[in-house]
Order: sequence, then structure tokens, then C-alpha cells
Amino acid sequence: MRQSIRPSPSSARSSNSELIDGVGLGGGTVGLIDSKAGKVWTTGFKSLPSFSPEAAEPTTEGVEDGTMAVGKDGSVHVVSAKEKILRTMQAEGSAFTRIEHKFPDELASVKGLQISSVGDKPVVLDPDSGKLLLPDGKLVSLGDSNGLRLQEPGPKSSDALVASSTSLYRVSLEDGAVTQKAADPDNPNARGSAAPPVLHQGCAYAAWANTGRFVRDCDGNADDVSRPAEKLEASKSVRFRTNRKIIVLNDVANGNVWLPDKDMVLVNDWNNINQSEDVDDDKKEDSSDLNTQQQDPNRTDENHPPKAENDLRRPARAFDDAARDLQRQRRGRGHPDGQGAQPAVLRHGPAGTQRAGFADRRARRGDRIDVLHV
Repeated sequence: MRQSIRPSPSSARSSNSELIDGVGLGGGTVGLIDSKAGKVWTTGFKSLPSFSPEAAEPTTEGVEDGTMAVGKDGSVHVVSAKEKILRTMQAEGSAFTRIEHKFPDELASVKGLQISSVGDKPVVLDPDSGKLLLPDGKLVSLGDSNGLRLQEPGPKSSDALVASSTSLYRVSLEDGAVTQKAADPDNPNARGSAAPPVLHQGCAYAAWANTGRFVRDCDGNADDVSRPAEKLEASKSVRFRTNRKIIVLNDVANGNVWLPDKDMVLVNDWNNINQSEDVDDDKKEDSSDLNTQQQDPNRTDENHPPKAENDLRRPARAFDDAARDLQRQRRGRGHPDGQGAQPAVLRHGPAGTQRAGFADRRARRGDRIDVLHV
């Protein structure tokens, strides 16, 4: 079912009850969710610094305990098992078209759902049962429920990606057929901590902390890779980041960066990453994909004045500033962080729904912040 929605830019509202616990960015659209109240707002990236949920009508309501993902095309997807709702807000000019998707009774009241998108289509994973909900309403069982992570929001594809603690799965959006690729063919029972897989330049990428395994699965077999990676075994949590033609794997704790399309070379300096004209050209539309974060591996104990560099993180700095503005708006108004809160540092939850907490340490951020607690 489709319904056209034109969000109101503002409305007089005295209540300060809205507490944003999710912010997503993709395709120039920003989605914000108050999961407790079941409300979602949408705005443009450039409008975020002046945006206030207390002064704007929500784009959609009735998604209590929901979780959200923003696709590469700017579509905002939200799922609520409690309300048995799977909904897409698709941008059409200054308005949004609301699309209701079939939600199976089998997932009603399930906690911990993960949501992402394949192109403009939502996919939902129940990690406890190992079942994936496809855009057409079909529920597919993976036969595996060990440490499942749904893919990051990705481009249009015929498959959805899910990683378990031992395998990478491709699930056909057409017929639900499941294809499995072991993280370690020589030791298929070795369990690692999977990063949410990504589809990049026609290849599926997966990586596992703890076991240190890396998989690249492309059309055909010529470019396929399954191998260990230097120092990846010592990592506790890793995340893929993509920006146009660039893909990296990031250790979110110590800042290590591997280049998955360059034989998993480990680099410790962003200046060593080839910044092609696709990334450097300011005249081109900024991508909302790359999110390099957590503590800078080159950071010293002493703070120094910032040094200007032409890097991959320009758009995120503006997004970070806007997020901090939202934080400041809530300080002194009953926000649980109190008066002395520090800027949020991302910590990762289900794919497309990164969770955040307040911390004293600094974080490195990139072009996309999928979900940020403010």
C-alpha cells in the first residue's frame, strides 16, 4: 500500500518528550527515530543542523520499539515487531511515499530484529531464529543462528547478504535460494565475530574478528578470496566502510585498516589509502558510505592543534556537528547523560542500526553514521 506524505517543517510543540535514539544518513536523506515513542522524522542532510524533532511533525508514527535503516537511495525503512509493521518512506521530491510491506505473524513480538536495504528494498533478519524476511514477504530460513549479522545497506542486487560466525550467506531475493560460503573451508566449525557483510563493486565481502578470516565472493571464481588476514585474529570487532570505489575494513577499537580489494594489506595511515578522483573531487556528490571511526591509531596522549588534510571524512564532520547540536539541545532537559556529557562515540549493533554511547575518548568518523544516540 502506498500513501503520499508531505512532512510539515515545523509545528508549535511544548513537549520535550521526544528522545532521538537513532539517526541514519543515506542518499542525502536523514532519518531520525524515537523508538520508545514510535516516531520517525525525515529531513535533508543540509537541514539537519537546524532540525528539531520537537518542532517538526513526524513523517510516520506507530512504530514503537522499532529499528531503522536508511538506504543508499535515501529511502527510510523501519520495522516494529511489536506493532507488526514493516514500512518504507521513499523520497519523491519534497514529499515521501509511504509503502507498507507484508509483515509475517511469525515475527510478531520478536526482539532484536535487524533491518537493512538492498537498493530501495528492505530486508529484515531475526538473528535468533536465523530467518530472513525478503521484500516480497517471503520468510527464508538460513539453517544457522550463530552470531548472525545482516548486510550494511547496499546497492541494488539480486541477493541479500548475511554473515554468521562461520559462513557468508547469499539469499536470492527472487526465489529465496540460499548459497553458503564457509569463512574457513579447512576449519568450517571455527567461530568468529562477523562484521556486517557488504556488496561492493559487484563482490560480496565478509570478515571475522577472532578467527581472522576474510572472504571475497564475486561473480565467477576468478576474483574470489578466502584467507586469513594479518592481525585480524586479534581484533574483537571490525566493520566494512565503502566510498564510491574504495572499500576498507576497520577495527573499531584500535583503528587498524585493511584494504580488502588489495590483498588485505594492513595500513595504519589514512594517507596511504589511494584517494582517487572519485573521492577527492568536491564537485561530485558526496557519498554517504564511508565511516571510519573509533580511536585514531596515530593519536598521542597530548592534544595538538588540528592539521588540515584532504581526507575521506569531510561530510561526516558536518553531520557530527549537527548531531552534537542535537545533543546540546537536550542537555539540561532531563537527558540521561546529564550536564557533563561528551560527544557520542559509536558502538556497533545490528547492521544498519549502529548503537552509540557516551565516552571520554575521541572517535574517528567517516561519511556515514547509520545510527547515533543523541
